[in-house]
Amino acid sequence: PIRVLVTGTRGKSALVRLLQAGVSSLGIPAWGRVTGVLPREIGPLGERVIERSGCGHVEEMRWWLRQVPPGAGAVIMENGAVSPELQGLAARWLQPNLVVWTNAWADHLESWGPGQGGAETALLEGIPRFSAVAAGFEVASSPLVRAELEKRGCRLESPPQASPSHYGFGAENLALAKLALRFLGLDAGKADHAMQSLS
Repeated sequence: PIRVLVTGTRGKSALVRLLQAGVSSLGIPAWGRVTGVLPREIGPLGERVIERSGCGHVEEMRWWLRQVPPGAGAVIMENGAVSPELQGLAARWLQPNLVVWTNAWADHLESWGPGQGGAETALLEGIPRFSAVAAGFEVASSPLVRAELEKRGCRLESPPQASPSHYGFGAENLALAKLALRFLGLDAGKADHAMQSLS
């Protein structure tokens, strides 16, 4: 019933981990997947590396979704696509009821083009029409992002701008995870300790 897609330039894996811990602490069996050099699955029994037989491929996301147990109460997946034309695949396969967008920083210049505008334009390709979007403060403040999401009929919300924190994760990541839980109708206050306790 809970399907969350996490997108952005940086912080996606941290958000998946925060949300998986938060949702699990509320008694909902949750599975998460992060990309990276060694992709990982995070589930009720812990974390495991997903071993690749070759190079990383966008199809890993669809393959992983087929491995999630039917009784899962929540699935939280990082969008592992880079190319703008592949950004939409994760949403097509997961059909998220919430997209969490961390940030949009200049990166992957060969695919996205220069600057923050290039990143925003590329990552917008992965946001489905009429979706709920919880976005970091900088993303939600972008005129380009706001205008495009409004055109698509998306509901956009953002936490207030956060100040630096002594927690292992940035204060904005934690605030964004809490916002996402509230978006899903869950008690972010009860999940707070589990999320802050992550190493």
